[in-house]
Order: sequence, then C-alpha cells, then structure tokens
Amino acid sequence: MSLPKHPEKFAKFLKLLNHCYQLSDEQLNDIQHTYQENEYDEFYDLFNLLAENFDYHNDDWRFYSEDLCDYIGKRINQAFFVDDEEVLGDINVIINHLENQTEYSLFGLESGGDDINIWLVKKSDRPTLLELAKSLGLEVY
Repeated sequence: MSLPKHPEKFAKFLKLLNHCYQLSDEQLNDIQHTYQENEYDEFYDLFNLLAENFDYHNDDWRFYSEDLCDYIGKRINQAFFVDDEEVLGDINVIINHLENQTEYSLFGLESGGDDINIWLVKKSDRPTLLELAKSLGLEVY
C-alpha cells in the first residue's frame, strides 16, 4: 500500500521547509516532479527524497547536543550552545532554547532507523510543517 499522494500539500511542505534552505525554484520543481512521478510505499522512502535535497543533521538517537548545536549555529550564522548536562538526551530542551533565543525551531523526521534526523525551520512554520508531514505519511517528532 502506497503513502497518500497530495501534490498540493507536498508543494506547501517544500515551500515552508525551504524558508531556511533557499533551494532554487528549479530545484524545488525537480523535487516536486520526482514526488509526483514515484510511488512511496513507506515513510522512509519519502524521507530519503527530502534527505537527498535538504541539508539536515543526522545523529544517533542518543544524540550529542554539541554536534546538534554546531549544526544549528552554522545554519543560523551565530553561535548556539546548550550544555549536554542540561539537555540530558531531551531534544525538547534544545528546541526550547532555540525558540526562546531565535526565530527558529527544529523539525524531526523518522528515517526508519534508530537515528534522529533534524531540519532547522522557522518557528512560525513548525506547526504547519508537522501537520503537513503527517498528512503526507511521514513520521515526525
């Protein structure tokens, strides 16, 4: 059984995700075309389409906050740090710090393994991205 196909929702999802990545219109059109031309049987197949085109942070499920903070800092062009001792493996601590200090948040997608896959998103876009991702059959956190 294939995942539900919603080209309009996928286009909106890409547009919101792209607020922090600035892919060209041509690149976005190519991703949309690939989405429309293929069947995705599992959420991780669709995850792979996104992972191939957008820079994201991948880590073990017991993620290292220093590595994630480095990724965030590079994406927002400013230093960002939350101590491992404060985080204690809870990604929500990092999300809360990020949202309190910036206009950004984090958006996570399951890939089918025991890892985490995090994209930087605009804080205001996160609720809609979560809703759209679920409607597309993606596993979010």
